[in-house]
Amino acid sequence: MFHKTLPIFYLLCSLFFVSCGNTTSVSEAPVTPENNVDFTTVFSNGHSNFKSPTQQLITSTKQLEALYATINSTRKPGIPLPNINFDTHEAFFFCPGEVSHGVDGLKVAKVYAKNNTLYVQLAPGKNDDSGLVTTVMSQPAVLIAFEQQGLPVVIAAAKNTN
Repeated sequence: MFHKTLPIFYLLCSLFFVSCGNTTSVSEAPVTPENNVDFTTVFSNGHSNFKSPTQQLITSTKQLEALYATINSTRKPGIPLPNINFDTHEAFFFCPGEVSHGVDGLKVAKVYAKNNTLYVQLAPGKNDDSGLVTTVMSQPAVLIAFEQQGLPVVIAAAKNTN
């Protein structure tokens, strides 16, 4: 009797395993394309005179003059005020604050719009291959200009390409 029910048991088990598939479905979020935005680096320097982290979207000459007043507060003569047409362009200033390593300034890898936000992606810093450690206080900063977007701006971390 047991020999007669064994093939039926195998058949039922096979049907059970075949009919039981992965019932969970994974739905991926729709991929939103990045729209690259052309930009110009206006200022990149290791000494900005901003000791605390600062990021500012600049939409007028008055805001730009106030920014350069701080940048030039310890420079004689100061860096000349750049000519940016705020009727068609806006600018973005970023400084991580005072850091304990010397850098020439920050660099922007790309600017892109995604999900109604403008992202400013920093370029990765170059590591010193000598193994020497430099400790010097600096306030690196970057100022970029681009066509008006009317979007909030977010800093995107640098992506290492190693």
